[in-house]
Amino acid sequence: MFFGTYEHSVDSKGRVFLPIKLTCKLGENFVVTRTLYDCVSVYRLEDWEKYVEKLEALPNYKYANLKRLIYSRTQVASLDSQGRLLIPIKFRDDMNLKGDIVVVGNNNSIELWAKDTWTSLEKQYEEEMANIEFGEEVDL
Repeated sequence: MFFGTYEHSVDSKGRVFLPIKLTCKLGENFVVTRTLYDCVSVYRLEDWEKYVEKLEALPNYKYANLKRLIYSRTQVASLDSQGRLLIPIKFRDDMNLKGDIVVVGNNNSIELWAKDTWTSLEKQYEEEMANIEFGEEVDL
């Protein structure tokens, strides 16, 4: 599982160091995908395969375009010899992953966010949580 929030910078060639606390769990090859949200997600291959099983269980007549979109935004990747991830240029441009970014552990994935986007979302999430009334089913 992946946890924590880390600030890093994307270099001029689109590479970023990922925290060793996270990369030690990734394996040699992993999946990088541009999500339907405003971030890039990194999955271990086995976690991606579980995601694909769920995706493929959806009926094609209704979800074919969603599947096509997700698969077209997905690549297998690995870290370079220095331990850096090369973020695909299309992902960098679409998600504004340039300069300072935030790396977030999100249980079964690692998310890469533009720092400004994450800062804004984090504030929004904190406000939402302050106003939530948890039901009996939530025992945290």
